[in-house]
Amino acid sequence: MGGIVLKVLTGENINVIGFIDDSISKQGDKIHGINIYSPEEVKNMNYDMIIIASFRHSEDILKNARENQLSNIYIFNIDENGNVSLEKGE
Repeated sequence: MGGIVLKVLTGENINVIGFIDDSISKQGDKIHGINIYSPEEVKNMNYDMIIIASFRHSEDILKNARENQLSNIYIFNIDENGNVSLEKGE
């Protein structure tokens, strides 16, 4: 999923500085050259927004992001027609 989101965002001239993953086994790796961070690492970073890009686990990820006091969170969605949207994580 990260690769799809990266392609869409870079196509819109959005500078992606990293991915966040709860999975310890993925933290420290890269997706298409972009670093994967833990939620704890991101607390100390400067960013404009966090985009959750998971169809199956978005609610759990949103909850974890809030617990880690992350802000400006959006959820990446693709509808059945292929339309892309970002919803503010409330």
